[in-house]
Amino acid sequence: MEPTLDFAASDALVVASDEAARLLRAMGHGPRLRILCLLLEAPCSSGDIARALGMREAAASQQLALLRGERLIEARREGQRVIYAIASPVVAHVVGVLRDAFCG
Repeated sequence: MEPTLDFAASDALVVASDEAARLLRAMGHGPRLRILCLLLEAPCSSGDIARALGMREAAASQQLALLRGERLIEARREGQRVIYAIASPVVAHVVGVLRDAFCG
C-alpha cells in the first residue's frame, strides 16, 4: 500500500524540508558548527569568537557572514562592537541536540 498525502500537506512538507535542509547545509561545516556551539552559550563578538576557537578574526568574520546570511545568527551593535547571537529557538534546539549527542 502506497502512502497518501493530500496536496496541502505535501506543499507544507516541501517547504519545511527545504528549510531544514538549508539549516543543515549551513551547519555542515566544522568551524561554523563550532561558532554556533559557542553562541549557544552566550552572544559574542567576532574577536571573542576568533580567540575562543583559535581562528583568525578574518576567518571568523567570513563564517559569521555566511551564518548571518542564512539567518542562523543575528547581529546587534554595542558601540564599536558587533555582537552575534543564535537567531531562533529552532537553531538553538538543533545545535543543542548536536552538542549533546557529540560533545556530551
